[in-house]
Amino acid sequence: MRLIVKNFGPIKNIDIKIKPFTIFIGKQATGKSIIAKLLAIFNDIDFQEGKENFNYFLKSYNIDDFLEEGKTKIEYYYEDTHIRYENNKIENNNKMRKRFQKINLERIKLIKSFLKKNNNMEDSKKLSKKLLELMDKDINFFKTLQNSNLINHLVYYPAERILISIFADSIFSLIRNKTLIPDCIINFGRVKNIYRK
Repeated sequence: MRLIVKNFGPIKNIDIKIKPFTIFIGKQATGKSIIAKLLAIFNDIDFQEGKENFNYFLKSYNIDDFLEEGKTKIEYYYEDTHIRYENNKIENNNKMRKRFQKINLERIKLIKSFLKKNNNMEDSKKLSKKLLELMDKDINFFKTLQNSNLINHLVYYPAERILISIFADSIFSLIRNKTLIPDCIINFGRVKNIYRK
């Protein structure tokens, strides 16, 4: 993995290679958490599938304010994936994302063509058969992915001071004050619960 970041918050210019086990150590407010959050975004399955745009993910990790209009450049490389953000545009040549988009387009076309017809029982059977074929393609595709490195298992675990301050107070004061808990902490809790079982 490789990450290049220019003019994003405290990060002016970095080009780093990420190893299978990476720890960021450095002075406060130098961009360690920002790098970890960017890596988590690029490895998020929802981002890879294109369910939300890049700015949505930046906002969910509370780093959207670091974008500098016309100056920020972010590039991410992993095997045959290259994601590039520049001039408020993102280019994503992620093979998995393209595959998801292709499958979804096939489904949409099938359903649209079905809706245009008379919708008799024979057409319903044909549609069901085609959709099942697409599901089989999905299953085979995911089996292939399990044995490849196209899906990374990268999780961002926040070590931020906010984590301590949030849990230092009782849960009732959080509820009473309608405290917003950052998505990264909520996601951390979800992952922790999954692995606890």
